[in-house]
This record gives sequence, structure tokens and C-alpha cells, in this order.
Amino acid sequence: FYKNPIFYPPTEFEHPEELPSDYPPVIAFHSFKGGVGRTHLAMGLALALKKQYKDQPVLLIDGDLEAPGINWMIKKRIPLFPISYSDLLSLVHGDPDPEAKTSIELVAKQLKNAQLDGIYILPAFRSFNHFSSREIRPEHIIRGSKDPFVLTRILGELGKKLNVSAVIIDLR
Repeated sequence: FYKNPIFYPPTEFEHPEELPSDYPPVIAFHSFKGGVGRTHLAMGLALALKKQYKDQPVLLIDGDLEAPGINWMIKKRIPLFPISYSDLLSLVHGDPDPEAKTSIELVAKQLKNAQLDGIYILPAFRSFNHFSSREIRPEHIIRGSKDPFVLTRILGELGKKLNVSAVIIDLR
């Protein structure tokens, strides 16, 4: 799959190394256009995987910092989250360890209290009051690393810490 230029065109970067076998798969839903059902598909897959792997939760991340659909969909059930994707980005950006082990540990600990129906939810923002504040963005993390796939590795590590069957991220 990775070698097929139709699915993975050549870039200035090397192809990503596969995540270690003890990491859960990281599945990204992405579209430049809004309103195509990306968030619904991400949530549907999370529910399907949770049903299939009854003993293991799923990690669902709202990585759409422009229009956080997952935040909107579950705000009545969890009005204030203990940690968010924007918090993760800020922690990783400020972490002196290039592996961001301390940041990942902190986020995993906070996520233990953010499970909904067997799915860990990492919203884009902790609350709608934080919606407009996003000083650290994913590109800041990528630019500061020699590995252009550093966020995938970090999300895989977070999923491993939480012992999830999959990490699903809804992106813009």
C-alpha cells in the first residue's frame, strides 16, 4: 500500500516508518471540504470498533481545530473536558523530551476520566470558551521535529498508554 504512488505520492520526506507492533493503528479522517460526513464517519468507526473489541476502548480525537464537530456533538453529555487535543499540542510543543513521554503520560492520565460509552474522547478544546485560543498548531510540532510524522507516533504512543484498539482522529 505505501509503495503505490497513487495512494502515497513521492514527497520530499522519507516514507514513515511503521509504528511498533504493540501500538494501535492510527486512523485519520481528512477532507479539505466541510460537510462531507467526516466527523460522522469517524464517530461511526469508533462505535463499530468499540463493539467489535468489547474489552478495549477506542481513542477518538477531534483534531479539527477550525470546526470541532466532535466537541459540538457531545457537549451536552460532557460539557467540560479534563484535557484536549489543543492541550496535547501545547504540552508536546513545550516538552524538552523529543519523545514527549511526560506529555503523553499526563494526557493519558487525564483521559482516564474522559471515557464515554467505552470511547476515550480527546476533544479539540476543553470547552467552547477555549475555542478561539489556539496559539500552538500541529504544524508547530512538525516543524520543530526531524520526523514529519511525529504526531502520528505521539498519538500511537498515547493509544498504547490507554490500551485502546485504535486511535481515530478527525482532521480538517
